[in-house]
Amino acid sequence: MPLRKLDAPRSVTMMALAKSVRYFTTHKRVIVANIVAVTGVHETTASRLLHALHKERVIHISDWLADSIGRDQTPVYTFGEAPDVPRRKLTGAERTRAYRDRKRASMIEQQLKGTPHVD
Repeated sequence: MPLRKLDAPRSVTMMALAKSVRYFTTHKRVIVANIVAVTGVHETTASRLLHALHKERVIHISDWLADSIGRDQTPVYTFGEAPDVPRRKLTGAERTRAYRDRKRASMIEQQLKGTPHVD
């Protein structure tokens, strides 16, 4: 069966790969942005490089960084073979509680400012 375009191996320059490996040996926690800064490759290329290393079990996901609203979005990679840390998942009740807390805080802030609250 022929390889689809997405399954075909991607090329990364040897220098970018060498810089990535060196960075892993000197830093315990690595994210895609670190590899971009060190190697100068595009974010997509750095992400694919880390994905390939992860697939070959050279690195593992040791943590997740949360985005501005608290979702685990950015994997933090660590050199070595170990089980990946799963993403933290909120239950529906936890999401609803957080939404209501934000809405309540917004209403209180609007009342303190003296402006009417708009839904």
